[in-house]
Order: sequence, then structure tokens, then C-alpha cells
Amino acid sequence: VGSVQEITHDVYPTPLGLMPGVLVSANGILTLLSREFLRPVPFPVIFFSAYLFSILILELTFALSVGLGFIAGLGLMIFGVMVGFCGLLFLNWQTESLSIILLGTAAWLAALIYKYVLLVAEILQLHRQVAIDPLSGAYTGKYFRLWVKQRAFQGNKRYKAHGLLVLRMERPTEMLHRMSWPEVQHQLQEFARILRSLSPGSRIGQLEEDTQVLLIPGLKPSKAADFSKKVLEAFEGVPGHLGLGLLWKDKFILSASEWLRCGQQVASRSWEMATRSVELYRPQQDRPMSAESKIADPLQSSSPFDYVASEVEEKNRALEKSLNDLQKAYKELEGHFLEVT
Repeated sequence: VGSVQEITHDVYPTPLGLMPGVLVSANGILTLLSREFLRPVPFPVIFFSAYLFSILILELTFALSVGLGFIAGLGLMIFGVMVGFCGLLFLNWQTESLSIILLGTAAWLAALIYKYVLLVAEILQLHRQVAIDPLSGAYTGKYFRLWVKQRAFQGNKRYKAHGLLVLRMERPTEMLHRMSWPEVQHQLQEFARILRSLSPGSRIGQLEEDTQVLLIPGLKPSKAADFSKKVLEAFEGVPGHLGLGLLWKDKFILSASEWLRCGQQVASRSWEMATRSVELYRPQQDRPMSAESKIADPLQSSSPFDYVASEVEEKNRALEKSLNDLQKAYKELEGHFLEVT
């Protein structure tokens, strides 16, 4: 304890770096005298700091490009190490820089994998097993919804123009009444091929067994009429009953699921008309009521409410009729019971 010489092999790692044994002994004595011992970091501080640190890295990595996200994550990790050093220096907290670096790296990798999960799946060829519809060759509904979400509704991409072409066809079980199974499969693949030819390089999804969707980057409302003519020319020689709907991104449609649901509604309207035409998106009619009530004029938005009111009134009349029939059956049952008694 009384030695004051520095010996070559008498060096030890400490939270403040490598330190000669004589200084370790002196610091130990000083700590005992001053009673300023190292304390573990309180659990609430660890929990909330790790949560806030991870969320910041996840959000920045997901919103920025790969390079900027890496720089932002690295900056947050350096900041976390400095905060830990300040906690050790001023609060005597026993912090670990390695844990902060590992946590930041894990959060950055998790955000990067989630952001590019579709690209990773394509590179590993896993989508061939889980994401491709075996009949049509288009992407399955869940995979296509995820693709639309990442391509059109996340980051800066939500401000770019995109369009959807929704094709509603006969169900395969209905096609079997007039053609064989190989012909049904060929017909579904032909639909996908025609859709793919309309916008080369775009994605095609099989939302339902009778619904295929094409994502069209860069489609604006001003180009809808010209694109509709192109669609009709492509489907001119295709037999069968078809419903075609074309829509574009509306600033009041905030999610991919809502957008695809609107597209199915537009295609269903074309299907019910039973004419080979392309139905265009009508914001006041096809947008959900929750979004419509926020921006629509009261005089213009009264028709959906009138439709709902008439439908409720019709259901009330049907319920009243059922109640009357039930009362009549009850009286007949009561009469039979009296006779038996």
C-alpha cells in the first residue's frame, strides 16, 4: 500500500482506462475515505433510457437513407457513451459503454432489416415459397399489402404520385363450369401478364381469388383518361366478365389497406355495371365515411347518410315483420298447448 513506484507489469483495466497498480491502490483508499462508491444504475433509468435510445435510432434509420441513418445512429451511440461517462464521473453510476454500443447496433440493424425486408426476401429467394400465388404468379395479398405500404406510404414516398389498377374477374370455381383446370390457370396467368405489360417493372398482387391489383408509380389524375384507353386496348380480346377500376393516391387516404379497399370498391362498381369499361375513382363516393366527413361539404356529403338512413329503415321494417311473424307463431303454439292441456 505504501509503494509509490510504477512497475511495468502492474497495470490494470479500470472504467477510466488502463491504470498503474499504485494509482488503483490510491484511488481505492480515497474511495474508502470519501465513501463515494460506484453504484449500479437504477432500473427505471436503464429502462427509459434504452427505450428512448432504441426508438430514436429506429425512427431515424427508417426515415432516412442507409448512409444518413448509419451516421445518425453512430452519432446517437457516441452521445450515449458520453452520457454514460458523465453519469460515471458525476453520479458514480457504473455504466458500460459496450452495452450502449451493442444496443444501438441492434436497433439500427432491426430498423434496416424491417425497412428492406422485401429486398432481403428477394435476394434470398424466400418469396418464391411464401409470397407468390401458385395459380397466377402474382404476389399474395399480405405480401402485396406490405409492398404497397413500403413503396407508397412510408417516408418521403407518401408524397409521390402512385396509382392502382384493380381487376375483378370470375372466381376460378365459376370458370371451371366452362373450361378445364389448366385453362383456368392459364387464364389467371394471362391476366397477370396483361397487367404487367401495362406498367413494366411494377408489382402485381392477388388480393382475393377474383381480384388482381397493379401498382402504377407516377400515375396522376390528369393521366387517368389516357391510361384507361390503354387498359381497354390491352383487355380488348379477353373473354369473360371483367370489372376494371383505376384510382390514384388521395391525400385523405392514409394507409395501404384503406387504399386497396377503395380500389376493390371501384372495381366492384365496374363489375356490377356489366360493361367493358374502366371505372375511375370518385373521392366523395369511394372514400370511407370517416375520412369523407372531415372534408366534404354538408350538401355534397348528405347522399351517403341518406343511403345509410334508408338502409336502416329497410332493416327496421324487416325486423318488424319478423317480430309479427314470431308473435303469430307464439299464439299458435299457445293454442296448441291449451289443447294438449
